[in-house]
Amino acid sequence: MKKSLSTAGRSSRASMVATGVALSLGVAAGAASATTFPVVATPSSSLSAFWANGSRGTVTVGSDGHLHQLAVDSAGNWTQSDLSAGAGAPAVQPLTSTTLQQQVDYYVGNDGHIRSIKAGVVTDITAATNAPLAMPRAKLSSIYKNSAVVTAPTYEPRIYYVATNGHVIVLIDHGAPLGVEVLDTTAYAGANAVLADPQSNLTSMAVNLSGAWYDRIYYQAANGHVMEIAEFYNPSYGWSNTDVTAQAGGVTGAPGTQLTSFALGTYKPRVYYFDYNGHVQELAWESGWHAGDITSRTGAPPATNGPSLTSYDIDSNSFRIYFTSNEGHVRQLSWSGGWSTTDLSSGTAAPAAVAGSALSAVSIGNGQEAVYYISADSHVQQFTWSNGWHSFDVNTGTSPVIGVGGGGGCNNLNLQRQATGQAPQQIVKCIPR
Repeated sequence: MKKSLSTAGRSSRASMVATGVALSLGVAAGAASATTFPVVATPSSSLSAFWANGSRGTVTVGSDGHLHQLAVDSAGNWTQSDLSAGAGAPAVQPLTSTTLQQQVDYYVGNDGHIRSIKAGVVTDITAATNAPLAMPRAKLSSIYKNSAVVTAPTYEPRIYYVATNGHVIVLIDHGAPLGVEVLDTTAYAGANAVLADPQSNLTSMAVNLSGAWYDRIYYQAANGHVMEIAEFYNPSYGWSNTDVTAQAGGVTGAPGTQLTSFALGTYKPRVYYFDYNGHVQELAWESGWHAGDITSRTGAPPATNGPSLTSYDIDSNSFRIYFTSNEGHVRQLSWSGGWSTTDLSSGTAAPAAVAGSALSAVSIGNGQEAVYYISADSHVQQFTWSNGWHSFDVNTGTSPVIGVGGGGGCNNLNLQRQATGQAPQQIVKCIPR
């Protein structure tokens, strides 16, 4: 199974989700270079951080209802591509797109149908497979996993969503000639499986057990608990449904909380969500489920006002979680043998996130990271880490005015770039991680 996006060395992580965001790898062919991008994001748009073949960026839903990809190559050249143009694609619901490898984008239309866009061709998967309709404004989640029916090393996308009956559905795209398989995981988990709340978000991952990869899907029940649907490594056991909050002795989640997850060390799930107090709560598997209040452990401020949440792991003992705080700042919660927190916004003079902005993040290897969000002017904003945090307005191609101070000599580097006529790009002012 291919590992790593929402993560590195790294292409696209097996559990690629992050909070209703679009997850994308690859850059659309024929995209024209530009220094400013006139199409702005829908304020409540999904976002996708991606990294592949030397390029990184994000996919977002524009104010025109189209999927747009913003990407920068290794030479620092940004391009904007309208992925929906010429495809005859219906308008995309702002919070409901997800993208996987080979430049395939999946989204929920206003009719509740799941559609894909690949190479300018739209496919109505729901119509073709008679799959259940998605819940209105359903969140999509996805992983890219080794195929169970095609000779290895073929990999296939798995797209998850909540249907109108509260069941968690998986669409497995086997490719030609097998097509898309539809699985009702809630039905497979048995008569006692708990339905998803109509407001529930969704997150997913794959875990490695005995050398093979198996699905783990997390959603919120009506009582606020985080539920798991798990694929067993013994096929005769099928699927199971577990109340993870209850097993861990965890705190009830806020209604409609964002969910984000990854598999630490490939087999130890980590799931994060917000409680009623705006604290980031952790559900961690270590030979059993355990709960923890990460906000309290780090001394970070609570999140309110429609907070977003995203995460990724770096290695078997390091990972990052990002959320938006009450003042619209993007905060990092970091684990590398101990917890710490960083305010990315205050250290870089970056504009505040609009209320309800999505977040998406990616680790692209060699200690480099990128985080995307939407500001009040509907511009896509980027934070990058490279020996310090830097901010950049993707729509205008500019960085904030250089502040006083900063770490690691980043101000000097920025001034040198300006003096030589080079665009400042992501260089602005450094802060420690």
